[in-house]
Amino acid sequence: MNKILTISKKYIVWVFILIYLIISFSFVHKQGNKTLCNKLSITVVDSAYNAFVRPQDVLSILRNKKIIPLHHRLDSLNLNEIENTVLKNQSIEKVVVYKTINGKIKINVNQRKPIVRILNYNGDSYYIDKKCFVMSLSKNYIARILIALGKINEPYNIRKNINFSKKDSSLNDIIKNSQLFNIYTLARYINDNKFLRALIDQIYVNDDGEFELITKINPSVIKLGTIENYNKKFKKLIIFYKNGLPKLGWNKYKSINLMYKNQIVCEKR
Repeated sequence: MNKILTISKKYIVWVFILIYLIISFSFVHKQGNKTLCNKLSITVVDSAYNAFVRPQDVLSILRNKKIIPLHHRLDSLNLNEIENTVLKNQSIEKVVVYKTINGKIKINVNQRKPIVRILNYNGDSYYIDKKCFVMSLSKNYIARILIALGKINEPYNIRKNINFSKKDSSLNDIIKNSQLFNIYTLARYINDNKFLRALIDQIYVNDDGEFELITKINPSVIKLGTIENYNKKFKKLIIFYKNGLPKLGWNKYKSINLMYKNQIVCEKR
């Protein structure tokens, strides 16, 4: 009996502690919401890798839209509005906004990661990022990445804000007939392969709409042809560079042709 009473007392004590904590948390939460925002902290999380966006750029966006949270009550702030406003900068992929109990608003920003820069035949220049989003250049920073140029007839003004990776029925025709999607496909494959990333400097679209790859070492031109079976062509190319060229000589050929099935044709200097 005494044992049962002891257990009951312990249970009652824990219930009171739990109720106290809930009431305390609720009070602190309400008081925190009434607190004025006394500091705005903006962090570009991946600034060590890219420099498209700086904290002052985010602050400028908020000032232009007149939604600076400083000196406003925390419970009056629309955090979703702040996030959506900052996301209008094309160089920004993700924004997280949250408030702290001591009156701070923190904004964490992640930048987009471009994998290829487009230079079209009209002189337009823009990026395609790792997730196939078309983004504008930045005044702050130039990414040292793969370049695609030549007979590229896709102007930036009709492709901006389009994410070609979306499985949206309205984009199906665009995707199937788009040079940009083909360029993205090649760039993504090259970027994901350590050997190809170190080898290839440019993707060139010739007058026939076929792809040529400009390398950093000899042979300087790789004729890829169409996008068809590109992965098999690249695998064949890697084997040739690793096993064939060291024996034949790096400076013996000026171009490598991958357009023929089951063979590689090299043009001598």
